Amino acid sequence: MNKNKTVIITGAAGVIGRSMVVLFAINGYNVLLNYNRSLEKAQLLYRKLKSKGLSIELFQADVTKRVQVDAIVDYCINQFGKI
Repeated sequence: MNKNKTVIITGAAGVIGRSMVVLFAINGYNVLLNYNRSLEKAQLLYRKLKSKGLSIELFQADVTKRVQVDAIVDYCINQFGKI
């Protein structure tokens, strides 16, 4: 378990979300990169940052659906130990 701070970034494949993912990741945060429909963009960003040894995970969910939001939180805690 990484002891760094952890964030969940939703809409992470979009322009603003992507910038936030990069900013948090290069500053040592554990980042859960969430996307809904932009799989290719999300995977590209994930692979780029993971190849640099940054602490990042990828998760697909629609944040307008409560059950999927709960799944994001559970996955994040399982991966990083906290949010």
